[in-house]
Amino acid sequence: MKKFIKLAVAVSAALATQYASAGVMLYGDGGSINMPGVPSFQVASVYENAVTSVGQELKGYGEITQINGSSIDTLCSGCELTFTFDSYIVNSISSSAATFSGGKVNVYLGFGGNNDFNPFSSGSSAADVAAASNGALFLTLSGHAIDGSGNTLASTVFSGDLLGLAFTFFGGGLWDVDMAGAGLANANFDTDSITAAFGGDADFAFDTSGRTTGVPHPGECTRLAGASCVAGSADIRGAVIPEPGTLALAGLGLLGLGFGSKRRKIAAC
Repeated sequence: MKKFIKLAVAVSAALATQYASAGVMLYGDGGSINMPGVPSFQVASVYENAVTSVGQELKGYGEITQINGSSIDTLCSGCELTFTFDSYIVNSISSSAATFSGGKVNVYLGFGGNNDFNPFSSGSSAADVAAASNGALFLTLSGHAIDGSGNTLASTVFSGDLLGLAFTFFGGGLWDVDMAGAGLANANFDTDSITAAFGGDADFAFDTSGRTTGVPHPGECTRLAGASCVAGSADIRGAVIPEPGTLALAGLGLLGLGFGSKRRKIAAC
């Protein structure tokens, strides 16, 4: 019996590895997306406002364009993965660096008429936000602390002046899956797979960079007041797992076979 239980546990672990590496099919907005297994590395385009003082809110929108080196249209037919973010509040800012606390991110899976995000052909950043936030709510995230002051995002200027009209920057932060949200993939990304120095492990880490040139709606950016006056990209690292219940049921089923085998042996004696 002990040998069978050990075997069952080993097979369950193998199944878990198989499910994780194969990824998981997720459905929403009338279609499905085949998310790759662990690890998950994602590339996104990002458009955001500029901030110049403590207490201001950083917000914006964008699109996830690749996952594990595969373009989104190879993971789902006629779809897009877009996102909006807000509630990043400036904690400190100078001409060369800024830190932020808070942060909320919503990711959306869109098909058909909701596969409509194209900021360089739209009429305004407001239209972009509308296109980025339609479809099925796919994932809800919140900022995770990166230091003892509760900052969740830090940015450093590479060139120019963060308080002026022209600059380039790079930065990074952490996210947790917000399980209070209704994202259809929340359970699949709640992995605590990123080691964090503060507040326990995180679900995602991201690096981002951008500049004030090449923005989609330059006419909105007098004094950097528009919603998309900084354009850039983000590299996002996390992990995806199958539904937790799938693995639990698989493990219980194998253990059940073990107990059934034990009962049959007793009955045969």
